[in-house]
Amino acid sequence: MFEKSLDIRNVFSYNMKRISDVWPSKSIKIDCLKTAHHRISICVHLRDTIKRCRVRQVIISITGRFFCRCFFVLAQTNICANSCKNIHTLHFLEKYFHYEHQEDQSHFMSSTALFARTNPLKLFFLAAIPGAVSMLFSALYQTFDGMFIGQFVGRTAFAAINLAMPFVIINFSLADLIGVGSSVSISIALGRKQREEANNIFTCACLMIVSTGILIGGLLYVLAPTLIALMGAQGQYAVFAVQYIRVYALCSPVTTIIFALDNYLRICGYIRGSMMMNIGMSVLSAGLEWLFLGVFGFHIGAAALATCSGIFVCVCCAMIPFIRGKSTLRFCIPRFHARMIR
Repeated sequence: MFEKSLDIRNVFSYNMKRISDVWPSKSIKIDCLKTAHHRISICVHLRDTIKRCRVRQVIISITGRFFCRCFFVLAQTNICANSCKNIHTLHFLEKYFHYEHQEDQSHFMSSTALFARTNPLKLFFLAAIPGAVSMLFSALYQTFDGMFIGQFVGRTAFAAINLAMPFVIINFSLADLIGVGSSVSISIALGRKQREEANNIFTCACLMIVSTGILIGGLLYVLAPTLIALMGAQGQYAVFAVQYIRVYALCSPVTTIIFALDNYLRICGYIRGSMMMNIGMSVLSAGLEWLFLGVFGFHIGAAALATCSGIFVCVCCAMIPFIRGKSTLRFCIPRFHARMIR
């Protein structure tokens, strides 16, 4: 067994394409197994586990889904066949492997069927009403944001945020530009059943948004005093505006992606999830702003920090279905090409 396990490097190279096709969300994990020592230890661990376990749930709880799949691939290539004395266990792993693949395919069909087979009028209300509710809560938060700053910080701070807001909007609009543009390409690729191309566009778009956030955020942080001075602001008025812009600039890499994720969730069929994300973002940001300004007595920078904190929490929550591989779109190894810019 140990000697045969030494050839596991060739086995993984041979089965890499098959694993990537059947199980794309976990192919990156297989790439991490780069040394023969890791492959040997996995093979030996699975051999001992299969000998001890006779219950399906126990096999899954000890080895995990990833190792169950790996063991099945190795067993089919006769690397671990001798160690698998219980043929029922191998049959179970085979059924489990194909069940997970069929589950992923059924989820893909259900999310695309929402847009392809639903009555247009019904689909309009299914997509429009959650979007309207999201915009309502966003507008309410903007109202409460001005109220909190005006009441807890003062009139000068309230005027300062109105002066700084165009630069904040520019920061988010560039990321939203990439998000909206990529959403169209992703939808076209999914309509053509080109899942790999859709996943590649999705991954590249996320990387571009984060990169844009770093670049634009850095420029805004450095140029904030100059930009505010060019608009004629002076004294405490200018100081508040610069503080407000710089907090958004520092948080730009992890917050500007929020509106793109909103589009991606809708593409994957999580229309209500997108609505709940926007509602949660507004409520959380308003609560944190009241806490920072009204309870702790912080200044205007805390108002921007509260908003960025609420956005960051929602970004983390929105990433969960994409990271877990349970959505139509999944992260993959990015491949940039010229067609993506057209």
